Amino acid sequence: MNNKPHSLISFKSALEVLCFTLLFLLFNALPCHSSQESFSISHTEPVAIEANDMYYEKSRDLVSAIGDVSMIQGSQIITADQMLFYRNSNDIYAHGNVVILRQDGAMFFADKAKLNRTNNIGVILNFKARMGAQGQLVSSLAEMENENVMKLKTFVYSPCNICGDTFVKDTPLWQMRAGEALLNKEEERVYYKDLMIEIFGFPVAYSPYLVTPSPGAKRKTGFLMPTYRWNGDLGSMVRIPFYIDIAPNTDATIGSTITQNAGLVHDIELRHLTRRGLYEFYNVSTYTKKVNKSGTFVPGKNAYRGFFKFKTEQDLLDLKYLPGELLVKGAFMEDSPKTFAKKYKIDQSDILTTDAIYQNNHDNMFTYARSLYFQDLRNNTSSKTTAKILPNLYHSRKYKPIQGIDGGFTAHYTNLNRAQGLSYQRIVAENELKHKLVSDYGIIFTNRVALRGDIYQYNMERVVAQSSYISHFNPGNGYTGRFLPEYITEASYPLINRMENSTVIISPMIQGVVSPKLKKLKHIDNEDGQSPEISYSNLFSYNKFKGYDLVESGHRINYGIKGNIQSEYFQNLGFVFGQSLRAQKDTNFNEMSGLDGYQSDYVSKLFIEPTKSWYIHNESRIDNRNPKLNRNELFASYSDNHFVASLLHFYLGHNLIDSLNANKYRQEIIPSLSYRFYKEWWIRGEFHRKIGKKRSEISTPMISSGLSLYNNNECLETMIRVTRDYTHLKDLRPSTTYKIDINVPVF
Repeated sequence: MNNKPHSLISFKSALEVLCFTLLFLLFNALPCHSSQESFSISHTEPVAIEANDMYYEKSRDLVSAIGDVSMIQGSQIITADQMLFYRNSNDIYAHGNVVILRQDGAMFFADKAKLNRTNNIGVILNFKARMGAQGQLVSSLAEMENENVMKLKTFVYSPCNICGDTFVKDTPLWQMRAGEALLNKEEERVYYKDLMIEIFGFPVAYSPYLVTPSPGAKRKTGFLMPTYRWNGDLGSMVRIPFYIDIAPNTDATIGSTITQNAGLVHDIELRHLTRRGLYEFYNVSTYTKKVNKSGTFVPGKNAYRGFFKFKTEQDLLDLKYLPGELLVKGAFMEDSPKTFAKKYKIDQSDILTTDAIYQNNHDNMFTYARSLYFQDLRNNTSSKTTAKILPNLYHSRKYKPIQGIDGGFTAHYTNLNRAQGLSYQRIVAENELKHKLVSDYGIIFTNRVALRGDIYQYNMERVVAQSSYISHFNPGNGYTGRFLPEYITEASYPLINRMENSTVIISPMIQGVVSPKLKKLKHIDNEDGQSPEISYSNLFSYNKFKGYDLVESGHRINYGIKGNIQSEYFQNLGFVFGQSLRAQKDTNFNEMSGLDGYQSDYVSKLFIEPTKSWYIHNESRIDNRNPKLNRNELFASYSDNHFVASLLHFYLGHNLIDSLNANKYRQEIIPSLSYRFYKEWWIRGEFHRKIGKKRSEISTPMISSGLSLYNNNECLETMIRVTRDYTHLKDLRPSTTYKIDINVPVF
């Protein structure tokens, strides 16, 4: 019941803020010169004058030129119907169709002009100019007070095209009109008096006095473009950013967001460049009503809620003792219910990661040292059971033991810690030799021999904290390990047929792996990788586990066929199809992986581009026991000058979610459609929805939806967007957000 009044308030506020915001358009597009431009005409270079007729009066030292007159001095040119040049005073009088082409590329037009080559003082009547790529400026009178200052009377400026097919005939989308404007090149500022902003010729905003920086000016401290949003939970929100120029290599942006229902929200972003790299820091914080861990408000109490993000990149390659690259990036949140970033639309991640990496790639060696810290924001998690990795070390080296044989050695050390649950130290070492040859018939053979050894020292602490994402082993500690030799052989046979208007490439491939069958290590869980699932992308992977804790072992064969066809009937068509066969079942794989039996599920990929406008992509996983889909992902898109449409459909079989609960959603659909209804004006709609039965009373099949109206042309970028988020978690409630963004492209 509260949404309706808020909606009415939001649109009224939106109109008010829109009018206010138009004044700030000046910060992004201004009718003035860049910092390199000059109003002056140099008097140190010789002058060349061309005309149909030319006369010289010696008594007044006057040159009179009539008919198609051109005065050329360096790279600056003045043309007119008539021109007088007083050589003793350096005064120039131009009359009729006056055009001034300046060294910086700017072009001025006028009916009459008086210019002085010595003191750079002048007057131009009915002044017109094209500034930058699109800017058009008109003034009844332009007075050049000196080489740095120009005063314009009855000034009008717009970067928009003005032609008969505009929305309002012969009227720009927007323009600004001032009684007087003063352009100061030295200060890189523009001073306006009696400024009016007009849209389609109608005045919408007024300011008696305004000062802005000029385009191309060096950065300056000041206000930036404000933004407006309305959210069903937080109410109306206006963010006013302020830019601070601290040093040539350091700046900052601070902002305050005024919200209708949640007080003030402050943000700050710091940026610093160094000789070796950069530093960045970002923070959003507020002090508002206290929310406990369960998501309920605590009456009469306030609390701090904050989100932090940082990054540094450093190039250390020139260091003598520690050359390489350093990258540190991370994010964390100070918030009891752990919903602040999502509630305020800052970040939608479920897990925040802080990652510090030092790496060095030299010749045939690669080394890195890494540390990882996670903040789990999901429900039913605890920092006591969240893993921390310090350090994670890796070293690899490539070598050639003999001609035609490629060798590689890798070593990996990981120290993983938890306050409760599994902690371990792990050392992994592997050496491989690889040989590739091509037979006389074009068959490509690849042989690989590998030897790997793993050692673990583990410790399991009893789990007391509530956590839904950690295995509960029995407490204990000790050592464990494994030893895995492998021999892999591959054969592929690319077949190519080139016809008059088409090319067909088909490549069957088979891969055999011989290795002993290993059981899962006792007390060791899959900590460094998600449970794998067979797909076309990992069909021919030696180890389908991404991490080191679990390995794929046992004798197996992977086979498949790849193809690509280009024809006059369609632009491109490609496909992949294959399967994996095992001599023994591998208990490391569960039923959802499609790899738990002697035969894996079949996997396929098909994509086709019938024309330049259409693209269709489909990935499937088919059950090996009966022809049913266990997973399918379909994506289709279409685009032309007026329509852009896409559809993503995602399907999961029962055994990939929960075979005992058929009420869980198993399909998702994400359609979107954009339509260009006038010139560069587009309208776009999309939604994200689950398909299937509900899981509970409060659950909804809708995930999100949105409607946008946007324009992107030479003089204005506008985005008006309405989105609905259906998330219901702790203090997060389904809400609608209205957002207005207006920006004028810098020319």
